[in-house]
Amino acid sequence: MGRGWVFALVILLGGCNLSHPPKPFADEIASARPIAKLEQGQKSQVLFLNSKQPRIPPSEVPLRAGETVITGKAGTAQIRFSSLALSRLASDTRVTLQSIQSFRLERGSAIVSSPEFWQLETDFGRVTAKNAVVYVTVRPDRFSHVLVLKGKAHSFILDSDVKVVLSPGEELSITPWGIPYKRKKLNNEQKRQWLQRIKKEFQFTDRLPTEVVFLEKWQPPPRPP
Repeated sequence: MGRGWVFALVILLGGCNLSHPPKPFADEIASARPIAKLEQGQKSQVLFLNSKQPRIPPSEVPLRAGETVITGKAGTAQIRFSSLALSRLASDTRVTLQSIQSFRLERGSAIVSSPEFWQLETDFGRVTAKNAVVYVTVRPDRFSHVLVLKGKAHSFILDSDVKVVLSPGEELSITPWGIPYKRKKLNNEQKRQWLQRIKKEFQFTDRLPTEVVFLEKWQPPPRPP
């Protein structure tokens, strides 16, 4: 009878183990396919899925939806999406990838170049464009800016429910409260000053890429024969 009691206890404990799997497995986020690749990361970090602290990434690390790229005070980075969109991040910038066609700019400055549709989320609203190159800077305590370098961009301002369509060479200022404040068409001197600022801000060492100029339509870079 004593042996039967011990055997029953072993079965009971075994049943408990089967009904309660180890907790770490239940807490993990399912892995997803990469949607982009981090390039030229200088003094930057990535908050990966299943990670609580950002880490310094290896060169050309794949990125997934939900992962965050953070550049330091003197850092820069470039994200190449599988949709052919390309985004350059300035210093002190934080972005979270959402899909192959969208990411959220939480703070800082970014240039996005894409031959297809893409979408950029911010605290002040949503910027969408197709076949365009757009510069966006988000400053929670100061004015934010949207500047079109190529193509056309649609800016949806959330707080005021206003849709603004910008053409190349046009700049839109947004107040810290998410209200469009001023829309301005740049003259040639103002364009030159903006290009100098962009070159310095994004640390383009030699010259600006061919897509970072003011043109009516986005033109893909020439392919080698």
